[in-house]
Amino acid sequence: MASSLSQLIQDADHLTPSRMDKSSCAIDVLPPELLLEIFAQNTLEIYSYERLTTARYSSQVCQLWRSILLSSTFLWGRLLNMYSIVHASDEWRKEVVSRVGDAMLWIYGTVSDARSRSFLMSLLREKWETVQFLHVNIEMPDVLEEMRAIMLRKAPNLETLQVRVLPPRIFALIEHHDNNPPTLFDNVAPKLMHFQPDLVRSFNPRASWTFNLRSIRISSHYSASFILSVLKSTPLLALLVVRRNFPGVIGQSATDHEGIASVDIHLPRLTYLSLDGEHFSDVYLFLKHIKPSPGCRLSVCNMRGADIPIGDTSTTTLLENLYGEMVKWAVACINLHRPKIAHLSMDYPIFQSIPVVEIGFTNKKNSWGVETVLFLKFSLYYCGFYVIQQLATCSALSTVRQLQLISVPEIEDPLYPFYQTLSSVTELTVVICCPDLVGAFHIQDGQPQSQFPIFPLLCSLRLYSDGEPPPWLDFDYTNYILDILEYRAGVGLPVLSLDLSYCGHTVFSFGEENWSRIVSRALGVKVTLPDYCLSL
Repeated sequence: MASSLSQLIQDADHLTPSRMDKSSCAIDVLPPELLLEIFAQNTLEIYSYERLTTARYSSQVCQLWRSILLSSTFLWGRLLNMYSIVHASDEWRKEVVSRVGDAMLWIYGTVSDARSRSFLMSLLREKWETVQFLHVNIEMPDVLEEMRAIMLRKAPNLETLQVRVLPPRIFALIEHHDNNPPTLFDNVAPKLMHFQPDLVRSFNPRASWTFNLRSIRISSHYSASFILSVLKSTPLLALLVVRRNFPGVIGQSATDHEGIASVDIHLPRLTYLSLDGEHFSDVYLFLKHIKPSPGCRLSVCNMRGADIPIGDTSTTTLLENLYGEMVKWAVACINLHRPKIAHLSMDYPIFQSIPVVEIGFTNKKNSWGVETVLFLKFSLYYCGFYVIQQLATCSALSTVRQLQLISVPEIEDPLYPFYQTLSSVTELTVVICCPDLVGAFHIQDGQPQSQFPIFPLLCSLRLYSDGEPPPWLDFDYTNYILDILEYRAGVGLPVLSLDLSYCGHTVFSFGEENWSRIVSRALGVKVTLPDYCLSL
């Protein structure tokens, strides 16, 4: 490619308008090497359907552009989006493949009919050794065996393999496939970094190519013990997703922990672990043995087996141990990032029938720069309150300035120490709250803790509701809001701003009497209403 590009540069004066031509536009005088870089940028959006069309039209602009594009096989190798190619004419498909030459291939798409199957399998059989990126969704059962056969061949240039089996009826067929470990890639895939092996039930967990993996997405075929055995050979791993709740497929039963050696698995680069549909005992197994980077994000949802029979003390103890491990992960994240913004969701059983735990961080841009945002989500039953109480010991939560509470429960006493830890909160947003705001935020006159209000630095209170509330939350908590404002003003910690601009159904319940209470007993409160109302 370099020699052909050099020739293009030498011939550029013959192919472009003169630099002295006053009628030429700026792009006419760009050197060929810069044009090539521009064309290459078009190929980087792998999942865009328009890349191939853009390249085709670009090749028809002028002779120079056409020469650059046709001589650059690597560009066409990156444009193998099956949706764009399969629905094109036979002549155009053949032309695209001919333009690829021996370049590295980026293949993305869905195998859903005979035409897409024929194109993909023909391409893989002929050019498997040059495939660099392969992300395909399988919707035809006949493709499974053909794909497995190809995956047994050497893959010297493969960097990403994500083969997803979509329909449950096809996914279920894999459960009956021989689970003897095949020698994937003939044990030659030195560049493989991203791996999603839906097609096979097993593989050699100590294969040499596993050492280089950066991300693994695993479905319901693999036991927790097998996954842990793979992780022992993946020191560079940054992302692990285990999903067992595939629709229509029976999930793995809980792993027998007796046969698993108690060996820590150190993954110093792991930044994200997602466990979806795992049995709670397997979740405990992962969290106990995996030692990630300190700021590793964690998501645990659809956890199975956590319905505790009355009197089952052994299960209760194991769940407490599990939630204890979750707290360790959360505290490590919080201590590292020391966030100033936090979102805390505390689900009721009415909203969530299965325990959910999510710990995550993201970056949010604002006028002061980029802030780290902490996301915590817990189900407040089973051992959920235990988690909250343990988190109350994390002193780094005192750095939080902006707090969003979602699904605030009525049970106040277990949450009081946690709220106290958030001592620096100045802005509080409440999204979906129990009817008793006064009880939830500890301001009853008869309670000792009412003498020491939570959120002592609170200046701004925002209530948020997206549309009308659901039937189980259809209540008027106007008086509770006013009670909070009056109480905080009475103890010398007034709320200065009440934002109701995102809470329309509450605004309508504020009558003249309530406005009078604000004016007479909570002076200084700025109330913001929706755009169609006036601000006081």
